This record gives sequence, C-alpha cells and structure tokens, in this order.
Amino acid sequence: MIGRYHAPGSLEGWIVLKTDDPKAIYQHAAEWGEFLNWETTPVFTDEEAGQIVAKINN
Repeated sequence: MIGRYHAPGSLEGWIVLKTDDPKAIYQHAAEWGEFLNWETTPVFTDEEAGQIVAKINN
C-alpha cells in the first residue's frame, strides 16, 4: 500500500497500491464486495503507458 486518502465530508476514499499481481488486488476487493462498492482502476507510469501504446500502434 502506497497510501490511503479520504475526501473530507464524504464517504469517498482511495487506496493506492503497487503490485506485480493485479489479480491479488481484484481478489481482495471481491472479498469485501458484499460490504463496499469498490471500483478498481489500473494506472501506469508514463514509461509503462508508452510501452503499452507502442505495442498497440505497431
């Protein structure tokens, strides 16, 4: 876990995680799915995103 962030005066919050296994994060979110409404969004550094885009454009 890199950090947890909260929006004051609301029920919204964010957890920023770093992993080599995104399936583990999805599994953890699914375990709490009965109690929380999770939205998972993968993010990438500029370098990682560039490599992904380069593969698509080739």
